[in-house]
Amino acid sequence: MIKRIAGLILASLLAAGCQQEARGMDSPNIVHTSSSHERDQQVETAAEKKMKNSFSQIKDVVAVEGKGHLLVAYQISHFDRFRSKQIEGKIQKALEKKFSSYEVISSGDLKIFWETQKLAKNEKNLSEKEMKEKILSLKKLKDEQA
Repeated sequence: MIKRIAGLILASLLAAGCQQEARGMDSPNIVHTSSSHERDQQVETAAEKKMKNSFSQIKDVVAVEGKGHLLVAYQISHFDRFRSKQIEGKIQKALEKKFSSYEVISSGDLKIFWETQKLAKNEKNLSEKEMKEKILSLKKLKDEQA
């Protein structure tokens, strides 16, 4: 009896979900737009994929782009921290080669990683000028720590 009731509830939920999905697809209020920021996100995604695919030492990576600047922050796995300077050099060269039309800023520093994550989450709310300013302030922070 309980199984039958549970089955009926599940079936009604599935039917309701399908009806919602069908209504959403037919809705005339859906507007597809594109912006110049989509291209920027492609650069960010490409940088993140390049890092994950090329460097096994990287456990997490985040990238943001703003007016000719590409900021890539990453975390090196704990075991590979011994060779962090060596790894950072290789990463910087690889990113500069792949994204030669951008000024590439890369960092394995944890604070810069966290700040870059915050920036990536809020990038839709920022203008290109504000994004560039934030990226340059993180670059300054990186240079001060070096």
